[in-house]
Amino acid sequence: SSSDPEPEPQFPVAVVEPVIFNFTGTWDSECGTLSRSVMDSLRLIYPQTSVINVHINGDGGVPADPLSSSESEALARFFNVFPHGDSTYHIPYTWFMCPGVVGGFNFSTNAYHDLSISIDWTKTNLDPALALDILPEVTGNQLTVKIKTEAVQNFPVPVFLSVYLTEDELIANQVDDEGLVNGIHHDVFRHCLNEFNGDKIANSIGYSTQSEYTYSTVLDNAWKKENMKITVVVW
Repeated sequence: SSSDPEPEPQFPVAVVEPVIFNFTGTWDSECGTLSRSVMDSLRLIYPQTSVINVHINGDGGVPADPLSSSESEALARFFNVFPHGDSTYHIPYTWFMCPGVVGGFNFSTNAYHDLSISIDWTKTNLDPALALDILPEVTGNQLTVKIKTEAVQNFPVPVFLSVYLTEDELIANQVDDEGLVNGIHHDVFRHCLNEFNGDKIANSIGYSTQSEYTYSTVLDNAWKKENMKITVVVW
């Protein structure tokens, strides 16, 4: 909209934020005492950092997690996280992801310290390679999300994006040190808007290009639309 006949090109202002995939289960006491408290603290101190809490079911007679779904189970398989027999990682387990870095965290008393150091490092040392416009539209229960991408730097490796829906402030029973209690759960994974069957869970982005992607889905009637959040993950 500038009246300058020869305007200077302006790159979008972009901020690099990591994404945390936290695999948890309401039936597991460590998830209630460690995982949940760490994630709740991170979302308060680092509100721009996306946390996706993926609730999965137990096995061998362990009670089911009411916040789990077939998609959360599939996401656990993708990350090779318990409860599957050949899993490498057991809950509570967190994958920390940012450009150039993918790291897993077993939960301990150092979990918050390790994650906060990693978040600070990401925000200080990494430059964004992509600019994103995320344009959602809801009509009734129909959600359409248009995502526009622009490469602001050349990247020599394949880059992909995935789109996730989470819901906030869900109430469900949680096992912790005091037994079974009702609690509020934040950023609970609900749906992946990419095709999550088989091997296509992401769309490929070419470098030095402008691209546009459109996703559409019907929201479950049980989900509260006002509590939904869209997270776009660049791989």
